[in-house]
Amino acid sequence: MRFILLNILMLTPLFFANAQEEIDNSDEIVSYLSASQYELGAQMGSLIPAGISGVRDNYPLIATWFSHPTHYGDIEYNFSAAQAKGVTWQEGDLTLRVSFNIYDFFSGYFSLGGHGVRYQKVDASDFQTSFGSHFGFGNYIQLAGPYWSRVDFKFGFGPGNTLAITAGLIYRWGSEGSDSQ
Repeated sequence: MRFILLNILMLTPLFFANAQEEIDNSDEIVSYLSASQYELGAQMGSLIPAGISGVRDNYPLIATWFSHPTHYGDIEYNFSAAQAKGVTWQEGDLTLRVSFNIYDFFSGYFSLGGHGVRYQKVDASDFQTSFGSHFGFGNYIQLAGPYWSRVDFKFGFGPGNTLAITAGLIYRWGSEGSDSQ
């Protein structure tokens, strides 16, 4: 049964890729945005860990990040931290982000990257360090001019499993279209 589901999941994108080739490009449903802007942002939210001994509760999370354009998408450098209920969590990420529009109405992105985590468990005196990977998705809403809001959902693997849900503000600069993209 797993084999059948895996094949269906792997073959479905091929079916849709062929179907999209037949659609007129002027009416694309999803358009991928070329990376052309620098971004600086700050966010707040929740860190929800699982499978980490001594780190079992939901924790308030703050994050700041910077991104720059590349040929393949945007590269993000992120630092996030949480300190509550006897736990300290510090995380640094390096992420490739690809942004897209759906019908020029919904602006979103998906991302994939690696991270390093330094954390201290409840009632522990030493910090532990671990490395892992993550993927995520989210959306953007333009507020005014170069100011945008952003909502993120990031799933991390190592140490244990984590879900970070954050929302915050972005400032974009570095291209003529920074007010409209």
